Amino acid sequence: MHLIVFLLASVFIRGTLTEDDALIIIDVQNCFTEGGTLPVDDGEQVIPVINDVRRLFSVVVLSQDWHCVNHVSFASQYPEYNVGDVVNLEYDPSGQLCRTADVNLSYTVECSGDTEILNQHLWPDHCVINTSDADFRRELITTDTDIIIQKGYHCQLDSYSVFYDNGRYSETHLEQTLLDYEVRNVYLTGLATDYCVYWSAKDAKQLGFETYVILDGTRGINPKTIADAIQDMKSKGTRNGIKGY
Repeated sequence: MHLIVFLLASVFIRGTLTEDDALIIIDVQNCFTEGGTLPVDDGEQVIPVINDVRRLFSVVVLSQDWHCVNHVSFASQYPEYNVGDVVNLEYDPSGQLCRTADVNLSYTVECSGDTEILNQHLWPDHCVINTSDADFRRELITTDTDIIIQKGYHCQLDSYSVFYDNGRYSETHLEQTLLDYEVRNVYLTGLATDYCVYWSAKDAKQLGFETYVILDGTRGINPKTIADAIQDMKSKGTRNGIKGY
């Protein structure tokens, strides 16, 4: 019922969706759904909603979490830390990970001069490059014309957003691709509401796109962080409707 109301609201507000609208499907992969290495509760329930909504869009983007086997976000890389812990990571201005007493991975470097600290939540190993765990769910409708954005493939940097890594040292090609398609409005859906959907929505809005979140087509990890993310997205100007909450 909510989805129908949202669709009707969209038609009433803007008449119809056009070629300047894009659907961004965030991380609907085996790793984040039932049977995966980092499943979001009821994550697979977003698939029927997304499959129904995507027929309205001519521009469809799919993001894919895509990690090396010793990724910086994996708790398995830190003998003194566990899943759910937060570790402070130090980076130089180019985004290289600095070697510290707590962080001594194969790709860390000796740093001098200015550095920046990023807080890294530690996760189970997940979405490893070229594994079935990282594949899109087979029930998710995809086509050859979909735009696929892989993120998180730099071993030393996590990337919740489909636009940037978490430290904004590097960006994907999504912004330029959307501009090439003359997209002005983006509609986000997928996993997880309080992490990758949230960070992507914030970046989309900051980059100047009218930004909408289809909550019927998202699921999150923690009720409190979901509520906080929704409130923050609203405060930053994301919109309501099919486009919204």
